[in-house]
Amino acid sequence: MRVSYQRGHLRCVNRKDGPSRWEFLWRENDPLGHRIRRNTVIGTLDQYPTEELALEWSRDCECKLMRCETVNVNNPFSSPI
Repeated sequence: MRVSYQRGHLRCVNRKDGPSRWEFLWRENDPLGHRIRRNTVIGTLDQYPTEELALEWSRDCECKLMRCETVNVNNPFSSPI
């Protein structure tokens, strides 16, 4: 059975070059109704050493997504577009 993440998903990605980093993934519908997978980099393990710190950031991003605001993936803390 496939796991469904209705409110997004936080994962730690080990990279070949550079430090490991936290990513937040979610899905959106485009204007035609197609599902689009989105993701944004939260930061490195140096910036957010624990999953709880990364989750705190992702909760703020999730709140913006659930309010149907457009999130600037380059700066999720920016005001809605």
